[in-house]
Amino acid sequence: MGGLAAQLVSAFGDIGRMSAFYDDEITWSLPPSVNGTVPGVKSPFRGRKDVLKLHAVINSAYDAASMRVEILDDLDNGEVSAVRFNFSARELASGETWTGSYTLFARSRGGLIFEVHEGMDTLAAMRFHGLALL
Repeated sequence: MGGLAAQLVSAFGDIGRMSAFYDDEITWSLPPSVNGTVPGVKSPFRGRKDVLKLHAVINSAYDAASMRVEILDDLDNGEVSAVRFNFSARELASGETWTGSYTLFARSRGGLIFEVHEGMDTLAAMRFHGLALL
């Protein structure tokens, strides 16, 4: 079963399942370098409604049915859980498959996640999307 962070990433692609993990006042933070690189994506996202909009943006860019998560590490101490994982999905615009390395830390209370910090290989993502100069 794993910690809440592992359970959450295992639900990627299914916004309804993901939403069930969230406190109404959830805050989701992406790496600062992601801000401004994708239209409509400005972190942190505050509140269930904003976080679900973020998920909708992701689901509009990738084929949700193709989303795969490979959990590499899963740590959980009850109120804080963390997961290191690989994520892959087929990009709808190009048909190419994105595969990236991620970490996600989740804080919870009463069994619901109220804070998420997502880390990713931003340079690899920027290269995949043709945004990197390196």
